[in-house]
Amino acid sequence: MSVLIQKGKAPEGAVRISREEAIKLQWKLVLDWKPASDVWPFRYGVASLAIGSAISGIMIASHFRRKLKLKDIGRIAMYLPNVVIPSLALPILHQKLVSEPILIQADCPVCIQLRSIVLQNAIGLVYPLILTPLSGYLLASTFATTRLPLLSYTNLGSLINVYRGIIEPFTTRLMALSIFHTVLAIAITESEAKSLFKIQKILYDKLDVDSEPLPISQNS
Repeated sequence: MSVLIQKGKAPEGAVRISREEAIKLQWKLVLDWKPASDVWPFRYGVASLAIGSAISGIMIASHFRRKLKLKDIGRIAMYLPNVVIPSLALPILHQKLVSEPILIQADCPVCIQLRSIVLQNAIGLVYPLILTPLSGYLLASTFATTRLPLLSYTNLGSLINVYRGIIEPFTTRLMALSIFHTVLAIAITESEAKSLFKIQKILYDKLDVDSEPLPISQNS
């Protein structure tokens, strides 16, 4: 059963439901829909976003490991927080902040697109660019793989200079990764919206005047 999203006064005979109930019904509709190809963005789109995040996390971590001469030292310590955790967190955040507003048409399309782009770049790019240097510096200092300033607040300027020296050769790839994440986020988000409109059109075309009233979720 689909949910009719409407502002203002509800039609006579409509069944009012809460936002949470509307989201639950819409997810049930999407997950039970046949054929599954009609709703692939909701089912498999987040996996594409997670894979994109993992790719950039691996590239950034590998670059820092190479520059800090870590070789086989601390692979799990760097890849787990910078690759695995973001890849697991991103689908959850995307579903809550992007997919669910699409399902209940809670926000303007541009707002949802921008939110998706920011989220994808924040988790897939900014997060590893902050955490990777920290874990890399700690490993390099502990195992003395390369000379680094002492990790302290007083050496912040020197540490930033080391960071810049590592990042500068990687700048072009970082810009390419940002474009990649932006295009990926736009593509998946737009596909989710088109998928929802497609199944709603199918349901409304099948709806006759004697059918049971659709549940109504009213946006303020």
